[in-house]
Amino acid sequence: MTAVAGRVDLYFDAKAIAPEALAESVARHGMEARTVVYQSAEYLLRLKSINPRIRALAPLRSAGDLEKLAATLKPHAVDVSWNLLSRELIGRCHALGIQVFSDALGRHERVEDYLEAIDWGIDVIQTDHPLRLLRALELREGPGRRR
Repeated sequence: MTAVAGRVDLYFDAKAIAPEALAESVARHGMEARTVVYQSAEYLLRLKSINPRIRALAPLRSAGDLEKLAATLKPHAVDVSWNLLSRELIGRCHALGIQVFSDALGRHERVEDYLEAIDWGIDVIQTDHPLRLLRALELREGPGRRR
C-alpha cells in the first residue's frame, strides 16, 4: 500500500484478513476514500464500526434486500449478480446513493450484455474479458464521442 497510496484506487476482496487489520492498514496509508472493500454485510458492519470512512461493497442477493441493506450498512456500492441486474434495480440503488457493481461471468461476457448494463447505468463491470468491455464502450461512445 505504501507504493500506491494516493495514486490508485483499491478494491479489496477481504477473504482472509481481520477487519481490524484491514482498517488499520487502510487508515495508516490514508486510503479510506480510495478503497472499496468487498465482503459479507456482517464483516462490513464490523469494518465500518472500526472506521466508518471505509467504503463498503456488499453482495446484494435479492432485490428485496436492498432497502434493509441500505438502512443497516449504508454501503458505498452493492455487488449484484448479473442475473438480477435491471434498469429498475440500478435506479433504485442510485436513488439511495449506492453504486452498482457486477461480475460478468459465463454467458454474460458478451458485448451485447455490457451495452445493456451500460445503458441501464451500471457503475462497475468486473470481467475476465476487458477487450470485450472496451469494444462495448467504443460502440456506446461512437466516433469522436466521450462518455
